[in-house]
Amino acid sequence: MKDFFFDYIYYRFQKFYRRWDGENGITSVIGVSMIQAVVFFDVFLFILKLFYTRSETQEYSKVFGYSGVMILILLIIFNHYRFKDRYDSFEEKWKNEPLKFKVLKGIAVIFSILAPWIIIILIGSQ
Repeated sequence: MKDFFFDYIYYRFQKFYRRWDGENGITSVIGVSMIQAVVFFDVFLFILKLFYTRSETQEYSKVFGYSGVMILILLIIFNHYRFKDRYDSFEEKWKNEPLKFKVLKGIAVIFSILAPWIIIILIGSQ
């Protein structure tokens, strides 16, 4: 249960992209890593906004951008090794889930993709 959330998101991404990406598809890894990176920056920007104004942080925006790219790359590498050759075990675990739960979890996956971006836009617009 510890890693259920991102494991399930990876499983659903991979289930969709598997025919194009193959067994260890990079698209699914990038998708999960993107969600993780944006959530990290949501928290980071929220804390930053508590202590600094936009004008105080503006001169560091390029540093934040480069840091974000580096964090995303590190997450992609980490998740590539984390999820490598695990799709079959996820398929075995979740292939027989009831349709009702599959639909609800699918909605949760879509929400997980959109929510971090909405939050970062809201934080950035203030």
